[in-house]
Amino acid sequence: MSYNVAICTPPVPAEDNAAWEVLDTLINEQGPPPPVFRELHDALTARYRCICTLPDDKVDEEGVWSDGPLWNDFSHRAAVLGMIWSRVEEVLPFLVRTANSLGLTVFDWGGPTIYRPEARHALPDVGTGRRLPRWRTRLIVHKSRKLESPLRGSHGTESRSERRQAQVLLDALPAEQLNAVRNLLEYLRFSGGV
Repeated sequence: MSYNVAICTPPVPAEDNAAWEVLDTLINEQGPPPPVFRELHDALTARYRCICTLPDDKVDEEGVWSDGPLWNDFSHRAAVLGMIWSRVEEVLPFLVRTANSLGLTVFDWGGPTIYRPEARHALPDVGTGRRLPRWRTRLIVHKSRKLESPLRGSHGTESRSERRQAQVLLDALPAEQLNAVRNLLEYLRFSGGV
């Protein structure tokens, strides 16, 4: 018995119930696997080798996949991958991060949970309880580091359009988030990270 997940290419319905309802259709859709599945396969097997490439005496100790060749589990719109239970806690987070970074959605029957690319790394929004996607936080912090603004107080070498783009992002933040970004930048400046 293995722990199985399905990884799907977009589009996937935004509402969870609708997404679960179309999953079987996505899995059964015929056609060649898209190039993004080759990228995913290569990233996964670079870290966790396909059991077909392991020597027989290493399959039990190093193998994480329940079958092989792993590429055979990839179809046109979905890949259904099985992991051995004893390695799920180690492999699943890496699989989800890797798939989401490629814009793929992961259906985890064990949850049941859907891991969507746009929500893969959410940070708490200080003071409101909402969550801010990490990519947006990273962009804000990156742009703020060079920004000619009260956050930095110095002039960077960035272009005028980069400063405008960063200022638009900062202006769109609620006051609590802006304060959190200021505190983060002060901490980074103090610790030598900026």
